[in-house]
Order: sequence, then structure tokens, then C-alpha cells
Amino acid sequence: MALDQTPEGLYLLPSAQKHADGTPRFTLSLPPSYNADPGLSLLAKLEAEHAGF
Repeated sequence: MALDQTPEGLYLLPSAQKHADGTPRFTLSLPPSYNADPGLSLLAKLEAEHAGF
């Protein structure tokens, strides 16, 4: 999954849940090493690929 990244290196993961206008209800900020953490990695995968955590 390709995520937008801030200048500080944080990855931005928009929520699967959307407002009526289609914008995400919230955005998760993930550290650059989120894939090394099994819990964060699973949360990101479920949020991005399976309609939310």
C-alpha cells in the first residue's frame, strides 16, 4: 500500500470511514517504522484494505 508521507517522515493513513462528502473521518499518523511493529502493521493493513479496523 502506498501512503502519503509528511516532510517529517510520518505516513498518513486516511480512515476507511468517510463523511457524507467522501472525505475521511480521520487520518492516522504512523511512524516510518510502523511495518516493523506487528500491531501497527495489522492496523494499517485492516484500515486500508478491509473497510476499517
